[in-house]
Amino acid sequence: GQPWRRALSLVQLAFTTFRADTPARAREFIAQALVEALKDPDPMTLNQVYTMRGIVHTDDGGDPAVVLQAWSDALDQATRAGADAVRALGLANLADYHLRQCHPARALELAEQALPLARATRSLTAEGAARSNIGLAKIALGKVAEGRAVARAAITLDEQQGALAYAADGWLDLGRFLE
Repeated sequence: GQPWRRALSLVQLAFTTFRADTPARAREFIAQALVEALKDPDPMTLNQVYTMRGIVHTDDGGDPAVVLQAWSDALDQATRAGADAVRALGLANLADYHLRQCHPARALELAEQALPLARATRSLTAEGAARSNIGLAKIALGKVAEGRAVARAAITLDEQQGALAYAADGWLDLGRFLE
């Protein structure tokens, strides 16, 4: 009966349906999650909702401004909560957005801000995302060998954690950037 619980359940449903390749349904779930989260706004709940909103809207071919706003809102909520590990992941996610928008210099800057924060908070998820984005940004900036090594290290980190879906995504991204 608590709005934050409903919101977080809807976030999980959005992620599951997104991974099951039903993006329209995922967008419906995340829209419902945002309505629930705003009933009792908590920065950590809102961070998770905005993060998932960024994820489900990233590949929908819609307005990139929606994705940028979602990642920015998620980062703002992490900062508001004082959650440095979550903020590190938010910076890495924002870097990913800029990579997808063909802004590798900005992506590199954000990912390099995320990496020391991720390490300081021992957030392996944020560290892997930051390292991956650093590598991909360097490839996009013409530093192919250096970028490939950093991206491969990020994939290895995911594999060591047993995050095989993320490792697979890392290989896919690396292949695309090398192409």
